[in-house]
Amino acid sequence: MAVNLAMESPRSHWRLKILGDNHRARFFRERWQLLNPARLLSGSSTGSTTGVTAYLVVVPVNQRGTLVADLLTAGHPVIVEPPLTTTLQEALELFALAERHGAALRVIALRRTEPDYLAATMALAPGRIGSPVGIRWYAAEYAVWADAAAADYRRGETFALAAPPLFDQLAGLVTAEPRTVRAVAYPAEDGFAIEVTFTDGCQARLEIRRMARVALRTGWMIEGTAGAYHHGKLITTTADGELVDESITTEAFAIDPVQELETAGTLTSMSAEEQRRGLFSAGLYEAAARSLLTGQPVEWNSL
Repeated sequence: MAVNLAMESPRSHWRLKILGDNHRARFFRERWQLLNPARLLSGSSTGSTTGVTAYLVVVPVNQRGTLVADLLTAGHPVIVEPPLTTTLQEALELFALAERHGAALRVIALRRTEPDYLAATMALAPGRIGSPVGIRWYAAEYAVWADAAAADYRRGETFALAAPPLFDQLAGLVTAEPRTVRAVAYPAEDGFAIEVTFTDGCQARLEIRRMARVALRTGWMIEGTAGAYHHGKLITTTADGELVDESITTEAFAIDPVQELETAGTLTSMSAEEQRRGLFSAGLYEAAARSLLTGQPVEWNSL
């Protein structure tokens, strides 16, 4: 589906309205003003729709579903960061709603252009390290903003803020569907660990600690059937058992993901693969949140 924006040129009349009043909304507002002066409509509410090309929804994740649904029902193009919403079923309903009302729905993820993630995806190209059997990501750092007044950064918000970008990246590293999700909270360190078992046997573990005084960030570590990946290196084993590492060079993206939408001149709905990633992120958010609450593993087919 392509929604015609009736532009004379791709960059002539794009008008973005950002819905939200938090640190993320301010980030996008400042970013867009730098990239596209005079093409940002002010205000954090839907208000008048005159001149609006698309709405960028950056309200907290637990408030997105209803707002996105209202916009799509009115036929407005919507852009949102992952997760689209906090449950798998609601994400399915939003995709169906967009289709029914002919409204474009896009999920954008700025962190897909991170060099480590891009290198990891290249390592997983056919014939390089084989199928992934183990995936890990770990980060521990001391949050200097932990005592700040901003509510978005108070302890307890780490899962809502830090997990979604990782869920989106993990969705790009696997093709199998999750089977079970287990999450453990680290209240004293404002962190969590999430273990995901996939239908093909692959296991993933994501761990974040935001109050750790000893800092460590591993990036993606992937063990495959024919090799491994870590820190931009593809690691394989020779017939004699010797480890050989090869640097992976990633090509820098020349355009910002949001700016790319503007430059295209039309706002298209997501492809089937993008929809899969959108559903994956929403479902993983739901399953991990439920597991954190109950202390029990969650079956994917129960969502």
